[in-house]
Amino acid sequence: MDKKIYNEALKLVQKENKCSISYIQRTLGIGYNTASDIVKQLEIDNIVSPCDKDGIRTVVKTNK
Repeated sequence: MDKKIYNEALKLVQKENKCSISYIQRTLGIGYNTASDIVKQLEIDNIVSPCDKDGIRTVVKTNK
């Protein structure tokens, strides 16, 4: 995974306080697989929560 794109996604998620594969994909103009990998890494890094029962992720760690 490209560290530059990951960092852009991280800043976006923390600023907007929302995270989904499609949101990151549309906003950064990247492919689905790349966006999916980024979201998985954000979860591993404890930036976002796992999906809840409705498929929603919560941004756990914001940059304030």
